[in-house]
Amino acid sequence: MMTTNLMAEVRRPRTRASISYLLLWLVTGIKKYGPAFLLECIIFYLALLAYQAIGYFGRFGPVEAISLGLLLVPICMAAGEATFRLYRRVWVVAGLQDAIAIALAVAEAALILTLLNRLIPSDIRPYRFPVPLLAAPTAAAAIALFRLLPRLLSSAPRAGNRLLIVIFDDLGYGTAKAVIQRPNPDWAPIGIISADRRDLKKTVMGVPVVGHIDDLPHWIRVIHADGVAFVMSARHSADMRRLFSICLDAKLPVFTIPGPDDWLRDENGSHLRRLTADDLVGRTPWELEVELAAEQVTGKTVMVTGAAGSVGSELCRLLVRLQPGRLVIVDNNESGLFDIGEELRTSSPVDVHQALVSIVDRELLLRVFIEERPEVVFHAAAYKHVPMLETHAEQAVLTNIVGTRNTLRCAADVGVGRFVLVSTDKAVARHSVMGCTKRMCELMVVTQAGPMACWAVRFGNVVGSRGSVVPIFERQIQ
Repeated sequence: MMTTNLMAEVRRPRTRASISYLLLWLVTGIKKYGPAFLLECIIFYLALLAYQAIGYFGRFGPVEAISLGLLLVPICMAAGEATFRLYRRVWVVAGLQDAIAIALAVAEAALILTLLNRLIPSDIRPYRFPVPLLAAPTAAAAIALFRLLPRLLSSAPRAGNRLLIVIFDDLGYGTAKAVIQRPNPDWAPIGIISADRRDLKKTVMGVPVVGHIDDLPHWIRVIHADGVAFVMSARHSADMRRLFSICLDAKLPVFTIPGPDDWLRDENGSHLRRLTADDLVGRTPWELEVELAAEQVTGKTVMVTGAAGSVGSELCRLLVRLQPGRLVIVDNNESGLFDIGEELRTSSPVDVHQALVSIVDRELLLRVFIEERPEVVFHAAAYKHVPMLETHAEQAVLTNIVGTRNTLRCAADVGVGRFVLVSTDKAVARHSVMGCTKRMCELMVVTQAGPMACWAVRFGNVVGSRGSVVPIFERQIQ
């Protein structure tokens, strides 16, 4: 008995809480949607009365019929609006599809009213047939005008593709305002997504805050957005990357809006910048310290092995900016070597020499060193794809280890002043064939005896290179 009473006492608070929640939900819904819904019902009812008066010379029937007709209108309108979810739409950014939804909702309400009207006894029947069907187009047009009025009165630009702006903090509103004030001819802001639910129903220069960041997929569909722009925020990088993925999965163009320090310098721009791999990776890219590097390279003969490869070619592009006296590019890939050579000659005045040779062939490689007499060597020639080298371990050893030993010895034989090995972050945790070979290369370089200064530099993902995660991200963005 005590157990039963105890369970009853436990249920009562839950029941009270459920009832309180239901009442709160009803009150909130009425407060939020009630005024607009009431006005729509009045519009529909007035249209019914007008057609009744026109068609039947002002004969409206008894008071009971008029009262019943007044009661049926909100019931039928509620059914129509619920079917087409008019209460979930943002009318300040409404368009043709929203107008069609209004017409269909009113048509459904008119059909339901016609059916209910036929079930009522003729002496108290509120509307004669086919008054509800005749009144529906007029009511739909009037309701559409009422609903689309915020859109017509909005001061936000409407030309171009529909753009959603995502904001993460209060500072983002100032940036968003600048974007809206200086419109892009191709993109029109039509809604703002905020990280703070308290901002809902706010407007920025006529553009409404329509939803929360967790509801971004929903609002992309509802507003029919053609693109999404993010106001950058370092404190919300995890949220930004999650939302980037959502937009990329939806195959939408994604833009970022930099902070005021960046866009104030761009007097003619629209502040919109296409999403880059740096934004996805979430790390600030390392920039070359030009003055320090120039001391070691400018005016000297510099050799790059593996110059046609992904990292080697990017390294060559950086080196020509430092104006070496001569750049010797070495690779066994004929087409790649030709392409990078032509690119470097076209983009800079640096004297570029090409050497088609494999670093595995020590004799031929030594001949190139003797002819060119490099002062600085960047050794980037290597096989780097981890899964591939797991099944071709002998090639990994031959190229990465033997090739590095040959290059290192040739450099020492001709008196090279500085030798830099381009290594990899895979050499840290050596769980792969590739990582093990690169670690052995590092040990050979750092233990090299003699006057030649040697360094091993570990690269991670090089922006602009091929085969790493960065270009994969860039292809997904495009």
